[in-house]
Amino acid sequence: MAAWLVKSFLPVVSKVKLGRNVPRNLDKRRNVYPEAMHIYHSRKKSMACEPTGQDLFYDDIIALKQRNEIILIDVREPSEIQETGILPGSVHIPLGELKNALQVLSPADFLKKYGTDKPKCDANLVFSCRSGKRSRSAMETAVSIGFLNSRHYAGGFLDWQKHHPS
Repeated sequence: MAAWLVKSFLPVVSKVKLGRNVPRNLDKRRNVYPEAMHIYHSRKKSMACEPTGQDLFYDDIIALKQRNEIILIDVREPSEIQETGILPGSVHIPLGELKNALQVLSPADFLKKYGTDKPKCDANLVFSCRSGKRSRSAMETAVSIGFLNSRHYAGGFLDWQKHHPS
């Protein structure tokens, strides 16, 4: 009986590699393991849509900004800022400059370049972009260099425009 089990399940176990390649391997084998694909894709969709504690929304931004509890950083490109304007009360640091600005620039150079004091590592930073993708990346970059109180505006400038139509 045990030999039959090993012969039956060994090919199944050996076909699915663990680690970074699991989704790709499951996609290749969607015809072989349809139930696995259903479970994988339903979990993938549900996890991608769930907000985290790091996601802030319009009402959160307004409340925190009124209490002066956050430093709002807009990480869009300069051309986007010229086209649409900047979020009120935010500091503009393009995403490509963010790590250098927070990690390398001296406080004097930061002030000269961005017109505000350089945030301390324990500052409550909130990143914003157009729709929320780059701001999440900016938040992850900030956390990776020690700014652990970083969050992002999940809706970004597009959400802001919905609340403030021109």
